[in-house]
Amino acid sequence: MESDKVSYKLLNEIFLCISQLARSVPLGGEDYIRMVFEFYNERVFL
Repeated sequence: MESDKVSYKLLNEIFLCISQLARSVPLGGEDYIRMVFEFYNERVFL
């Protein structure tokens, strides 16, 4: 169970960094990254 907490925290940090990077991408980079995250979360955590 402790490894799950570490995994979630690590994924959260990765998602935060990528989303900050996506904000600097023109032409809807942030929306694209959000869509990828939603797809990834459905596949991995459900």
